[in-house]
Amino acid sequence: MKALPSERTKSRLKILIFCQLFPPLVYGGGEVLLWNLAKWLVSRGHEVHVITQRIRGKKDSEVISGVDITRVGKAGRYTGELTTSPGQSLAYLLQAIPLGFEIIRHSGVDIIHSNTYVPVFAGQICATMARKKHVITIHDVYLAAIPGFWRRWSRQANVGLLARFFGPFLERLVLGMPAIVHTVSDTSRRDLIEARAKGSKIVVVPNGIDLSEFTGNHVRIDNHQAIFIGRLVFYKHLETVFRALVHVVKVIPDAKLLVVGDGPMRAAWEKVVEELGIRHCVRFCGLVSHERKLSLLKSSAFLVQPSTVEGFGIVVLEAFACKKPVLASDIGALREIISNGTDGFLIDPTSEQEWARRMIRLFKARELTRKMGAAGRSKVSNYTIKEVGRGMEELYYAALKY
Repeated sequence: MKALPSERTKSRLKILIFCQLFPPLVYGGGEVLLWNLAKWLVSRGHEVHVITQRIRGKKDSEVISGVDITRVGKAGRYTGELTTSPGQSLAYLLQAIPLGFEIIRHSGVDIIHSNTYVPVFAGQICATMARKKHVITIHDVYLAAIPGFWRRWSRQANVGLLARFFGPFLERLVLGMPAIVHTVSDTSRRDLIEARAKGSKIVVVPNGIDLSEFTGNHVRIDNHQAIFIGRLVFYKHLETVFRALVHVVKVIPDAKLLVVGDGPMRAAWEKVVEELGIRHCVRFCGLVSHERKLSLLKSSAFLVQPSTVEGFGIVVLEAFACKKPVLASDIGALREIISNGTDGFLIDPTSEQEWARRMIRLFKARELTRKMGAAGRSKVSNYTIKEVGRGMEELYYAALKY
């Protein structure tokens, strides 16, 4: 990512962001990125408007940290699925489009930025009709990630067969948008090219975090506690870690795993834990606040990330910021962040024996765990929201010239 030639803002931009899921509704990587980016852009003197989905108990319109947020559509409650319900998505789309035009007309928006999936259609319609440049953020390319991804997705509890057909259709439409595509890793960029994304330009700007959230508040560390943070969906492959834990507790009887997050695989994985006889050492925490999540992460010895589909993996940065090493699947996007043997270990996602061996090693070798965590903390300085914000700001200015 190239830095701007000067820290001084070239000109004040007015930016309209469409993002259906947006904090505090969800704390996924894409939403966290856009929230931190929006706040950073305001701190640089830009004007930022966000159109997101209505949330129960939240005002429909408010300004937070200088970001003008408007919530439309049906009130949602995020439960870990890929998107909200079709009815909520349609309601969001139908109300977001006219509101977008209104903001463009009254505020003189310079550029539109949309997060996949449904928000992209609102953004593209507004961009086309108002003749504005459109930037789309795509984290993952599911069509290129796993053969039969959408078929397997539809088989999860409470997802439904509609996703089997509607998912790939929606994804292909997004990939066919004539917009500037922003993605978060070289792996995702290659997947976009493989999937024949028709964006006029594909630009990589990685995820970033706000390091100010990771200072102070000393928490007692449980050296025999590991943690997983993420949506409970099939491609996270937690069943491998559960089977590995059966071997781990034979060596370290008080070893435990915290599972933070929710999703359609939760009931199935709770059943797996019961069948393996490790219910006493696995705690399903469900959805928690961002602050609670960080507290649990800080109290753990290391993070496990057994996913086989990742565009980037922002939770890895959060672990590094908390000085925690990461055990992760040996896949493209995670190889771009984790240095094997230095700040974590990259593991065959199907090998419960290797997962068990690495978990036992980090549980037992406290000095190694501390040293690897310190290496991660040193690395994370390259992924701050300031660095990411500068890259996105440069992308916006370049987009206005295309």
